[in-house]
Amino acid sequence: MPSNLKLRVLAAFAAIYIIWGSSFLAIRIGLETIPPFLLAAIRFTTAGVLLYLWTRWHGVPGPSQREWRSGMLLGGILFLAGYGLLFWAEQRVASGIAAVLYATVQLWVLVFEAFVFRVKSFTGTALAGALTGLGGVAVLTWHGSAATLSDPLSAALVLLSATLWAFGSLCTGRLPLPKSKSMSAAIQMLVGGLLLFVPAAISGEFSRVAWSQIGMRSLLSLVYLIFMASLLAFTAYVWLMQHEPMSKIATYGYVNPVIAVVLGYFLGGEPMTKQTLAGTMLVLISVLMVISRKQKAPALSARATQALHEYGEEENLETADRYQSHSPRPAISSRLHPS
Repeated sequence: MPSNLKLRVLAAFAAIYIIWGSSFLAIRIGLETIPPFLLAAIRFTTAGVLLYLWTRWHGVPGPSQREWRSGMLLGGILFLAGYGLLFWAEQRVASGIAAVLYATVQLWVLVFEAFVFRVKSFTGTALAGALTGLGGVAVLTWHGSAATLSDPLSAALVLLSATLWAFGSLCTGRLPLPKSKSMSAAIQMLVGGLLLFVPAAISGEFSRVAWSQIGMRSLLSLVYLIFMASLLAFTAYVWLMQHEPMSKIATYGYVNPVIAVVLGYFLGGEPMTKQTLAGTMLVLISVLMVISRKQKAPALSARATQALHEYGEEENLETADRYQSHSPRPAISSRLHPS
C-alpha cells in the first residue's frame, strides 16, 4: 500500500473511531440548553440537506419516488425512533454508558439475522456473545439512578434505540434505495430530521426552549455533530468501504464505546466506577466475539472475487457494494453509523 494511501486510511479510521466515539458526549453537552428532539431534528435536517446538495453537485441523480418512500420509512425507523430515543435518554444516562449500551447493536443485528430475516445461523459462539453482552448490560444498569447517570428506564430506551437501528439497518438492503450511499444517507437523514420536529412540537419543546439562552457549548456541540459526526466521519466511513474489508471497519463497534467512556470521564465529569468498568468490558467482549465470528465466515472464492471486481469496474463501485451486500459474506456495508 502506498504511503499516502496508508496515511489516508489511518486518518479515516481515526475519524470513525474518535469522532463517532466522541459524538455521545457531544449529544449530552448539546442537551444542556437544547431539548432532545429539537437537537436531533436540527442536526439531521441540516446534515441531510447539506449532504443531499453536495451529492447532487457531484452529479448523482436525484432519488425516484420509490426511493424517497424507502427513505421515509428508514428515516422514521433509524432517526425518528432510533435517534429520537437515544437523544431523549441521554438526559439521564451518562454518555459513556449510552455508548456502551448502543454497542449492542451488533448483537441485535445477529438476532434479527438469525430469527427474523433468517440469513444467518445462531451458533454457539454467537449465543455466548449475546449472553455476555446481556450480562454487561445488567451490570451497567443494576441499581442505577439519576444520581449515577444510569437511570434504568432511560438505559432501556438506549437499548431499544440500538434494537431499532439494527432492524432498520438490515432493511436497507431489502428496500429500493439510491445506488449512491451518500444519497441514500442524505434522504434518510433529511426525512428523519424533518420527522423529529413532530415530537419536538408535540412535547412543547418549541415553547419550552429559551432561544436567547442557548449556551455556546450546546451550539458548538450541535455544529460538531452536524459537520464532524454526520458529514466528515460518514464520508470517511464510505471511503473506507472502498479500500478496507468490512470486518476491519466493523472494529469501530468496540472502539467507540471505549473512546466515549474515557472522554465522558475526563471531559464530561461522568463517574467511572468498578461497576461501569465491569459492564463495559463485558459488552465489549461480546461485541468482539460477534465481530470475530463475522471475520471467520467463509470468504468468496478467488474467481468470484475477480468477477465481482470486474462487475464493479463496469457498473461502478457503488453497484458492486450493493451486489456484495446480498452475497453470503456478512458485511454491513449498507448500514449507517448508530451515533
